[in-house]
Amino acid sequence: MKKESDDEKPPSMTFMVFFLFLAFCIGILYINRTQSYYYYERISFKSAGSTLYANLYYPSKNIDFQDNHPLLIYTPGFGSQRDIDLRITMELTKRGFFVAALDYHGLGESEGSFTDIDPNTNIPAVAQDCSKLLDILEKMSVYQEHIDTDQIGLIGHSMGGMVILQNQALDNRFKVTVAWAPVVSFEGFRTMGDERFEEYLPKNLLNENNSENLLIIHHVHDEVVDFEENAELAQELTACKLIKITESFGSPHQLISEKVIKKSINWFEKFFFDSETKNGPINSSYIINYILLVISLIALFSTVFYFLSYISRYFEFKKDTKKEPPFQILKKKPKKKIIIQIIKIAFYYYAFLISWFFFRRPFGLIGLFYVSIIVIFSYILIKLAIYMIKEREKFNLNNLLKIQYDEDELVYIILCTVIFLGLYLAFSIVYPFNFVYSLCFCFSSAFYILSYIISALKN
Repeated sequence: MKKESDDEKPPSMTFMVFFLFLAFCIGILYINRTQSYYYYERISFKSAGSTLYANLYYPSKNIDFQDNHPLLIYTPGFGSQRDIDLRITMELTKRGFFVAALDYHGLGESEGSFTDIDPNTNIPAVAQDCSKLLDILEKMSVYQEHIDTDQIGLIGHSMGGMVILQNQALDNRFKVTVAWAPVVSFEGFRTMGDERFEEYLPKNLLNENNSENLLIIHHVHDEVVDFEENAELAQELTACKLIKITESFGSPHQLISEKVIKKSINWFEKFFFDSETKNGPINSSYIINYILLVISLIALFSTVFYFLSYISRYFEFKKDTKKEPPFQILKKKPKKKIIIQIIKIAFYYYAFLISWFFFRRPFGLIGLFYVSIIVIFSYILIKLAIYMIKEREKFNLNNLLKIQYDEDELVYIILCTVIFLGLYLAFSIVYPFNFVYSLCFCFSSAFYILSYIISALKN
């Protein structure tokens, strides 16, 4: 390692500004979160032979006019995950509701396939997933001590809306249901799964007798789930209340609208409390949550990369090999070689990421380590093969190890990894938001690679 010379300065004020700003952002984010829920519990359980996962969020607010709290089970749309849409967990826990966000079969962290059939009941697994979760919750002390058993509801979006429609029709413990843009008629299942699934599609299952207190909210110009073929069909089958949305922010299917949130809250409180106003005015703040989250993530990555760039000056990297030490050599290369280096970094990274997605489903989080081992050994074999081809006449294992091994590089890489993952893990504990599973992991990791390259080029 290099020693700090007399003319080198201690960590600059720039780093202190980065660090203090990060601490401030995380503090504000945490305080904002505690206005809604102060704690969440990760729950795992079995349904139709698969392990499913859910988060149970504990509200910070007590309900003044009753002792126990309502409970809602939330199911997101297919391709999403239980902790992406902050609107449900933040706005409902703020009102004193317990919220259990569920990854049903084939979604997010949960195992299985969406079209699985429970071999014991011959019923689609997803049509029982909410009921199976409620079975587990009923055995918990928090349920027995703090939940009003007459105030159990369901809320879901898109494919998750289909899931809650099925569950509420088959389980009378669910008293009130709100479905956002639910899938009601889905012909694709005739070719996607077991024929027994057809019988339990909402279009064949729902009627006025099994769908009491049902509200459907749907955008009339929904580009994913057709309004007439789904929302209007559900209303025709159940005589439920249907709210038509004509304006929203972004995609009509996502239903990002103040009206959607307020009408959903009003519907639950109307049937749970016999009043839409008894629990106080509705002041939504989910947009602020998203803004704070984005700012905090930017502050996190900026602080980490500035710090890693700064400490790189304390390491000596070999200059007689073809290896490119981080933050040191890229800036000296011609643009063409820099582009090639960036492509190589992106290739190695996304090869790892794609492999991780394949291993995630059968092995879960431990698959991350399996993929790491496979990628490392694959990299070693490729490097060994290249070396043997180029140096086949004078191949020597000791020479190979000397060329490839550099103590400072190794220590620096390990240090960078520990610092980044440590701060990232701490951040995810403070504010759980889809940090390990699904597409958000892709986006945040892609930002990590981009920031690494920018920081390297500017150093």
